[in-house]
Amino acid sequence: MQMKKEGTGIRYAAYLKATDDFVGIITLKRYNARNMRAEIDYIVAPEHQRKGLATEMLGLFLNEIFNKWNLERISTYVFLENTASCKLLEKFNFTREGILRHWTCVNGKFYDSYSYSLLSSDRTQK
Repeated sequence: MQMKKEGTGIRYAAYLKATDDFVGIITLKRYNARNMRAEIDYIVAPEHQRKGLATEMLGLFLNEIFNKWNLERISTYVFLENTASCKLLEKFNFTREGILRHWTCVNGKFYDSYSYSLLSSDRTQK
C-alpha cells in the first residue's frame, strides 16, 4: 500500500477463482517516472507452479502496467538455476542482458542472477 501511495509501485496477489486458493504475488517496484522504467518480480506458490498460472499472471500484469504506468523499460532478475522463470520471461520477449554476479544473498549465501529487460517496443515484436 505504501508503494501505491508514494507512486513507486504496486503489488497484486493472485488467487484461483474456483477455490480462492492463494497462487502468488506480482510486483512493480522502483518506478522511475523521469526515465520511464521500473522493476518487476513475481513468486508463485510451489503447489501452483508448472500449471501455466505464472504465464497468466505475467500477461495480465504486463498489459496493465504498460498501459497505466507510462513505461519504456521493465527490468527483472532471475537466479541462474531458475530455468522455468527464464523460459517464462523469454516467452514474453524479455531480453537476457547478462549475469549479475553475487546479486542476491539468501541465508548468507550469494547467488548470481540473470538480468532481463522488456522495452515497450519489444511487446509488439511477438
